[in-house]
Amino acid sequence: MLFKMESFETKAQKRERNANFTKEETDLLISLVEAKKRIIENKTSNAITWQNKEKAWKEIEKKFNSSSGSVFRDHKHLKQKYEALKRDTRRKSAVVQAELYKTGGGPSDASVLTPVEQKVKEIILNPDNKNESCYDSDSVRSNTPSSDIVQPTVAFEQILREESISSIDNTEQCSEPVRKVFIVSQDEEKLKYESKEKRPFEKLTDEKIQIANIKKNLLKEELEQKIIQRKILEKELEHKDHIYKLEKDINSKEKKPFDKLTEEKIEIASLQKKILTEELEQKLIQRKMLEKEFEHKDYIYKQEKDHILLKIKLLKKELGENL
Repeated sequence: MLFKMESFETKAQKRERNANFTKEETDLLISLVEAKKRIIENKTSNAITWQNKEKAWKEIEKKFNSSSGSVFRDHKHLKQKYEALKRDTRRKSAVVQAELYKTGGGPSDASVLTPVEQKVKEIILNPDNKNESCYDSDSVRSNTPSSDIVQPTVAFEQILREESISSIDNTEQCSEPVRKVFIVSQDEEKLKYESKEKRPFEKLTDEKIQIANIKKNLLKEELEQKIIQRKILEKELEHKDHIYKLEKDINSKEKKPFDKLTEEKIEIASLQKKILTEELEQKLIQRKMLEKEFEHKDYIYKQEKDHILLKIKLLKKELGENL
């Protein structure tokens, strides 16, 4: 019975663990992160900065759980969710930028950023009004060497590379001078590379390679997200299992006298049932022994009867011969 109850509890927990962040939870998380963006998006890497970030995430955890009132989320899960939102925003922004380049600023099939993604983008690009983010690719083009001006497709790959690096640790300071990437307009691109225009076959091949690279990066991101989700589910399972054990211990320690009396009565009834079962088994064995004994006596009686009849026949035969 205990095994069934535990298995039922496990299934219920599994259903509950599969619950994703709701829109309200996501909006609440972004608003709390926005209030702490100077600390969370600080690019300095030292012990004090790490302590401040850890403290900020724990404060966000308290405010989030006190305001949401639904599923408990610890600061690690909240941070992982925020990192996933940042990755999605970077990837979507890169796709939008690439589509704008293809269409020359005209209508495109790329989906626009949602209000949440727009907020995340603002947090990434402007963590501090005084400092400029090392992930900003929309800076004004001024006094920039020509080597830093690249095509949008190259910028797209650069953004994806930065995204994969930041997914490991977005708070780590850039280890080398920031190389800003600028998007050249379509008119400037035509003027610069008019004489070096590629043939249609080469353009098609390049586009196919770019699409394949984009798909590859998207698959990598999906795999990373699934790994993170799996870790979150494992942590939630450990947390719920710990809570279940604590509740079980508390319930066992806080039993009322009525519950104890009921348990004792159940134990006495179980013992009486066992005694009656044993007595019944003994009576059945005695009955079988009596049946065997009766069969044995009946067999002996038949043997003696046959023996007496045989003697009578022999006596009659002897008397007949004498006469």
